[in-house]
Amino acid sequence: MGNRPDKAAPKKALVAISLRFASSRDVLMGIFRHIETLPNWSVSLVQPEENPLTVEKVHAAEQEGALGMIVTEVQNDELMRALAETRLPVVTVGIRSRTLASRRGPTVFVNNDNAAVGDMGARHFIDQGRFNSYGFVHAGAADAWAEERGRAFLARIEASAPDAETSSYPAAAAPDSPEDAAALESWLAALPKPAAVMAACDWRAVQVLSACGRANISVPSAVAVLGVDNDEFLCEHVSPPLSSVLPGHVEMGRLAAKSLERLVMRGNGRRHVALTVPPSTVVVRESTRMRAPSAVLVDKAKRFIQANAVRGISVNDVVAHLGASRRLVEMRWREATGETIRSSIEAVRLAKLRRLLASTRRPVAVIAAECGYRDPDMLAHIFRKRFGMTMSEWRKVHRSAAGSAEPEGRATPSGSSAAQAEQAALQGHARRR
Repeated sequence: MGNRPDKAAPKKALVAISLRFASSRDVLMGIFRHIETLPNWSVSLVQPEENPLTVEKVHAAEQEGALGMIVTEVQNDELMRALAETRLPVVTVGIRSRTLASRRGPTVFVNNDNAAVGDMGARHFIDQGRFNSYGFVHAGAADAWAEERGRAFLARIEASAPDAETSSYPAAAAPDSPEDAAALESWLAALPKPAAVMAACDWRAVQVLSACGRANISVPSAVAVLGVDNDEFLCEHVSPPLSSVLPGHVEMGRLAAKSLERLVMRGNGRRHVALTVPPSTVVVRESTRMRAPSAVLVDKAKRFIQANAVRGISVNDVVAHLGASRRLVEMRWREATGETIRSSIEAVRLAKLRRLLASTRRPVAVIAAECGYRDPDMLAHIFRKRFGMTMSEWRKVHRSAAGSAEPEGRATPSGSSAAQAEQAALQGHARRR
């Protein structure tokens, strides 16, 4: 009686992939998603950083009866020739090679639709509104995928915004070198603003953001920046957070695994198959999230008021800081907040005044001056009208609730005499100033 074959023996597929980048990790996720649906299939993972694919490993896979290989990176010409000569089915992801194109064995090439990536980036900017210029920043030298993205990006812009200026920052032999960084900074500074800039990939877009920072170029109001790959670690931890085109990397991995399955099951069918996967979407973050000019104006006014209200500023000071007409500033402020600028300045002052009344035992006159009040009569009137009690009464109520704070200097009168003492203290302080 002969030996029965071991049906439980796993069917191994060799997967050579680097996990340095988010794109590769997404591809691997797609590979696993499909492999997990196949009975008795497993993956033998080879990573260039720790366990690089070699000619010897290709030959060993043949001898051990591997089902086939999925390869995303090739380190040298010798290995490329070994892949071209192996009898095993080969699926490549993101690799373009004349050597592999000469393979006689069954081969599937899975690639990004880089033209669609560039087109999606351009459409994102076009949907954002009017820019005076558009630019594309290439990555390293001789990156064909970046060239395809750049050509499609500029073609879409030129078709949709023919009056806008377009340009590209060329591929650099040494991206992020001091020379490249200085040249990139100069190129960005020369773009007519507002400008929209797409980079070939996320790490290059991060370098664009850094160059904008060095050149004091505001993002996104002066230059909106878009990357590719949606590497969340990079995109979420730069300032401002980076918008990015999300390619179909997970789908590329799934399609690669499915293609390998078909090659294994069908044997030698069509010798070569080329598949392209379109991008998924644009993940929008702050680097391209354009805001209405009125919102930018109001935010700038808010920051100025918060920083300077207690210095005794007026509405005219706010208007002068913004460099716009008083009528426009007051109209936009009321639309956004429902209040006047004067009342908003007053609210910031009173908030600090109440906080100091409750948390310190400094004299009322000192606190009032610290909060920008120079007219004691006016402050006493404003406070009583707003809160229905004097400042001393308010302090007594809220210090009772909060407990003691700074050491007592001297006893403060209460009741009607408290109001008189408060008024006298304010007047005395005003005279000393």
